[in-house]
Amino acid sequence: MKSDDQKYQLTDEQKKAVHMLSEGISSVEVATVLMIDPETVWDWRHNNIAFMAAYNDAISDQHRAVSRKLADGREKAIERLVELVNHRDKNVALKAASILVRLDFPEPKGETDPQILENKMYMFGGFS
Repeated sequence: MKSDDQKYQLTDEQKKAVHMLSEGISSVEVATVLMIDPETVWDWRHNNIAFMAAYNDAISDQHRAVSRKLADGREKAIERLVELVNHRDKNVALKAASILVRLDFPEPKGETDPQILENKMYMFGGFS
């Protein structure tokens, strides 16, 4: 989260929820673990600017980590493909290369700055 503004601070409970949700745990499971109403988690996810920004930030962090791993894997795959170019069975290299060039990993587009999120929410009448 980019803003240090006090109104965008999360409670410890919300921080735990952000972490669990970003790990792929469902909202209902988060609510059960935190012993809160599932509607509370829903409300945080859809109406709480600080929570939304923190969640988007957590997802972006994960995306960066996976992107680094994917880049490392691509680098190794390319090195292997270069080795296979001289292999007598050129179809193996061609097949692996065609798979590699089709790989895609889109970057998340969620805003991580709570002030920008709040401005968008105000301009467009909220999120759902």
